[in-house]
Amino acid sequence: MMTVFWGLFLPFAGTTLGAACVFFLRREVKDNVQRGLMGF
Repeated sequence: MMTVFWGLFLPFAGTTLGAACVFFLRREVKDNVQRGLMGF
């Protein structure tokens, strides 16, 4: 049962954190930050 929990929780948490970062970034992102994010 815990395997199912972690199998659902980890992708959900990653997606949620990634989407939350979009809201905290300003309209204009510095070049270095943008290059780093494009790597992911």
